Amino acid sequence: MKIVEKVTIAKEVFSILAAICVAAWAVYGTWVKREQSIAELQVIELQQKTSLMSSVLTEMTVKQFMTKSGVVLAMEITLENIGNEDVRISLDKNSILVTKMKFKDGQVVYDEPVYLGHSRYQGQNKITLPYIDIGPHEKYDISYAYEASTSGLYLVRFLSTMQSNSIDSKTKENFGEGGFIKYSTGIDRIVNVRQ
Repeated sequence: MKIVEKVTIAKEVFSILAAICVAAWAVYGTWVKREQSIAELQVIELQQKTSLMSSVLTEMTVKQFMTKSGVVLAMEITLENIGNEDVRISLDKNSILVTKMKFKDGQVVYDEPVYLGHSRYQGQNKITLPYIDIGPHEKYDISYAYEASTSGLYLVRFLSTMQSNSIDSKTKENFGEGGFIKYSTGIDRIVNVRQ
């Protein structure tokens, strides 16, 4: 009888130890490994944030004001650098345009575009250059105005090239040395002008 009792006790002790081992393995498998994977993901996220290529987001609102001679479209453009280095945005003559839209057989036909980039106020005491530099996580607002003499639909487009060290290296990587392709930022809006 004593041998049977010893074997039974040994079985019970072995069962308890096996249950403890399974529980420990389950805790390790779920909690510790999960903590390790979370830590690895946080390191990857930090690397992505610190090596983020500079890029500029563009937002535009167009407001209409009635005047004696027509409707004035006031275009407010917000440029936001979401990257980690300065970005130069070109503001040349062709950076913003307005064109009237017409329809023929259901297809859009555009009038000759009017380019407004040169109409940016130059100032009296300070010189305004044909570009702006936007630092990391900074915003820059610019405004343009156009007088629409007739009613109808108008397309307003802002499109400008971006330049920075990371953008230039990405351009060379994707398009080769001396490539004519440039990365740009821009936005289109369609406005219904009613006189």
